[in-house]
Amino acid sequence: EQDACVSGEVSVWITGVPTPVFEDDFSSGEIDPSSWANNNNPLDQTTPGTATEDSSVGVTDEQVVIDVTAETDFWPGFALGTEATYEASVEKPLVFEVDRVELAFQLVTGTSAEQRSGVWVTNPDLSQYLWFGEWAAHDATIGGWRYNLNAGQTGDAPLPADGVAIAALTESEFNDQGNHRIKVALDGTTARLYLDDTFGISVPFAMSENIVFGFGAYVRATTDKVTGTFDNATVSIPSDAAPTMTATLQEDGSIVIEWTGTGVLQSTATIGATAEWTDVTPAPEGNSYTVPADSQGAQMYYRLQQ
Repeated sequence: EQDACVSGEVSVWITGVPTPVFEDDFSSGEIDPSSWANNNNPLDQTTPGTATEDSSVGVTDEQVVIDVTAETDFWPGFALGTEATYEASVEKPLVFEVDRVELAFQLVTGTSAEQRSGVWVTNPDLSQYLWFGEWAAHDATIGGWRYNLNAGQTGDAPLPADGVAIAALTESEFNDQGNHRIKVALDGTTARLYLDDTFGISVPFAMSENIVFGFGAYVRATTDKVTGTFDNATVSIPSDAAPTMTATLQEDGSIVIEWTGTGVLQSTATIGATAEWTDVTPAPEGNSYTVPADSQGAQMYYRLQQ
């Protein structure tokens, strides 16, 4: 953690390379019902608002467009959540990423209008959740990237309250209602929130199983409008086994290098800070490479660049 004391203990886990276990770029032109479930719960469950009949969730130009007009106060909207559920642990952290392409709006009621778009981390019955998103406000009362938390723990900030502002994400470059890559990393005890690979905040979040990911858009007051556009959703988990690499001397004097996992075989004649690694050419076929016997005598190092 950024605020760990120099004299404190630091625990380190070595995990495999994060590997996508779910990806959707919506290039099919429609929402796959086997991958996504539509949720029309408003953000405010105390005084739940409703959306107009012409509000919709669909795919346009290979992007999910969530278009909401409020019929009644407060905070109606829609979200898509993964049909699959996932598990997270320190040894196998879980990462969800999605492009929030745009947060668009119409100020029907003037500058008092407010809109929200972002991502969900929750469970199937929605009893626990983390909401991380951008709050668009137009009268300087509130706004920016914030999170809300309902996990039955100290520090909870449930919806529809303002939530907690993320100081690291207050720069104007993040608050343009434009295209940003939202990422949430979970280890079963903590959620780490990122925007465009900039670390925002670490939040205590003790959820390790039956995890559902989603994204959505919401609008606060009657007649106001919001459009949230999303793309390129990914769930990643470290591979079960870390890659291995071996070199075996053959009877004819050649050396066979073999490896597991994926990557590009590279070589260099020197090691250290000045090493210049280059791809082995032609690229080996499969997961092995033979160094001919007549090339020995020249010092060479090999690595698998992933």
